[in-house]
Amino acid sequence: DTDSDFHLLIAKASKNPIMPLVIESIRKLMSQINLALYDVVKDAKEFAVDFHSKIFDAISARNESLARRTMYDHLKKAEQHIRQALEWKLQNPDGLK
Repeated sequence: DTDSDFHLLIAKASKNPIMPLVIESIRKLMSQINLALYDVVKDAKEFAVDFHSKIFDAISARNESLARRTMYDHLKKAEQHIRQALEWKLQNPDGLK
């Protein structure tokens, strides 16, 4: 999927040989989480696309500090969205299988 492809490209560009292995190992799980997440947190996909665009722009501009800060913000927002989805699931145990 496009989201995990983006993360894999970033991991490869990092020149850290461990990062692509980590992303590759969680790709399928990321896709499954995103599908459930996007059903529950309506603006999650829009936020992800916006962050990806900002991260891409920062990398293209070779602005390492901006890219790092934007990736951090992206991951924090994703964590918030996952927490929202988990909270929703706890309140709606029969919803979204």
